[in-house]
Amino acid sequence: MSRALKITVVLALLGGLALVGMTVMLMAMVVTGADTEASAGPSTSACSLEASGAQVEDLDEEQVENARTLIAVGKDTGIPPRGWTIAIAVALQESGMRNLDFGDRDSLGMMQQRPSSGWGTPDQVRDPAYAARAFYGGPGSPTKNPGLLSISGWEQMPLWEASQSVQRSAFPMAYAQHESLATSLVKKLSGETSGCAELARGPWQLPVQGTYRLTSTFGPRTSPTRGGADMHTGEDFAAPIGTVVLAVSSGRVSFTGVDGGYGNLVRVTHADGVESWYAHLSKIDVRAGDEVAAGTPIGAVGSTGNSTGPHLHLEIRIDSLPSPPLDWLRRKGLEP
Repeated sequence: MSRALKITVVLALLGGLALVGMTVMLMAMVVTGADTEASAGPSTSACSLEASGAQVEDLDEEQVENARTLIAVGKDTGIPPRGWTIAIAVALQESGMRNLDFGDRDSLGMMQQRPSSGWGTPDQVRDPAYAARAFYGGPGSPTKNPGLLSISGWEQMPLWEASQSVQRSAFPMAYAQHESLATSLVKKLSGETSGCAELARGPWQLPVQGTYRLTSTFGPRTSPTRGGADMHTGEDFAAPIGTVVLAVSSGRVSFTGVDGGYGNLVRVTHADGVESWYAHLSKIDVRAGDEVAAGTPIGAVGSTGNSTGPHLHLEIRIDSLPSPPLDWLRRKGLEP
């Protein structure tokens, strides 16, 4: 298989079939927490999300040239390298970074912009430089549609969220899978990095202070809500509703919101590929992109999602794989 064909296949699978892939993943994952608690989106690391599996060397001349255009226009617009990375990831997801003359409804070009939605004429949106300027937006934008520069705080957003704020895709998380390749392209073609700061390393602490009971440990069990064999991928801290939930260490909030059986969920990404997940919350006090320290209040104990009573379901994930939380906390000198 040629490199050009390989990248096309990879992008098609990850783009057009993103929803199918996520569905299969959810079906295949073990149930966790209080019944069917499975991740609805890709996992995160310090600066990039799930990689597409494609490498810079897999791209052909057209794709590389379009990446150069996105970088050049970004420089001319005064956008930092993080913005170039976002634009390239969008182009990879929308078109495989090719200047297409077809798309969903009247979507056209590298960024799949729609003339009927005010992005420009068909000829304009098929011009890569025009499409790039329209995507970035700002004072020199050729369209009145909001571009990246119109999105308040885009620099601190996860890549998928910044991309979605401009593109309004039916599959917002799909942009995340191209961040690794986009970051590599920016580095190779411009010598610049995308500006992701290393996540801080720091002390660890317990997620709940005061009175609590450990009610369900990590490992196989009988599901409390539907019976039958179950794999519990976290540790449950039973406490009254409203008890403050604290970040266990410093990091960056990568997700907040409702996530299936988890109910109200917060995910925090720490250094070295470690994540902490906080489920069944009654309220959430942080948002995606926030930096937190050990002990930062992030929400409150609740019983949302698949839950039989008020508790915090804590997960520790290392390189996306669940790890026994108590073992991890004990290695940090803590005794729950």
